[in-house]
Amino acid sequence: MEYPYTPGQPGHEAAGKVSEIGPGVTEFAAGDRVAFWQDQAGAKQGCYAEYVTAEVGNLLKVPRFLEPREIASLELAMCVQVSFDQIQNVAPIQGKRFAVSGLGPAGLVAIQLAKATGARLHVFHLSKAIETELFSNEKPLTQKKITAEVCIHHLWFSEEDYAHKGTLIKWNPAIKKVSDREALWKALNEDKIDVLATDHAPHKPETKNVSFKDANRGVVGLESAFPLIYSSKIFELEEILKFMVINPTQILQELGYKTLD
Repeated sequence: MEYPYTPGQPGHEAAGKVSEIGPGVTEFAAGDRVAFWQDQAGAKQGCYAEYVTAEVGNLLKVPRFLEPREIASLELAMCVQVSFDQIQNVAPIQGKRFAVSGLGPAGLVAIQLAKATGARLHVFHLSKAIETELFSNEKPLTQKKITAEVCIHHLWFSEEDYAHKGTLIKWNPAIKKVSDREALWKALNEDKIDVLATDHAPHKPETKNVSFKDANRGVVGLESAFPLIYSSKIFELEEILKFMVINPTQILQELGYKTLD
């Protein structure tokens, strides 16, 4: 085929960088990596062109740490959204809650869907530094549409501790590098992460005193989390209550759960 290709209809397979922004646009800045969210109606220059004009609502910001091949999950996001659009008014499921766990491709899809549709989303069990980049402290908790949680063991341990702790610190998701642990602490201190949790998952000793491959994932957390964080003196009592009681209660209420007064 000869270049340039015939302009086509920009679809959700197109991705690139923002070159310029129009008046009043605050969602994006020049240099942001973006992907199209949906087809643009009307005769507009196609995705084979060097530059494409796009409306803010048709773009998704792509996290800077994603490699080009990983942006393929945004294609999945579009397909998932089409499915949601088709089933959201089906009587048996109308008003029900849906959840996606993790911050691999599925978690990224969930966040992009929430940003694109304005849905309320809570993401739990962050464990890596790059995951914290997806969350913001620009708004107070009462105005956030996307919130996040970290477990105390991901703040306390790193992969270096496997040498002497072994299966006792086998969790899902697994603990990561020292740099990941430090980034999680930083995000919690900066209110990018809103909740400190335990992922309480006790197991019998015989299920932990085996090879690492065969050991169960999880450990006791309810009894140890508060004494550990309080005795560390890292946070004042008021901050601990915010992360372990006040914020979780507010988030649960916003998600439709009943809580104790």
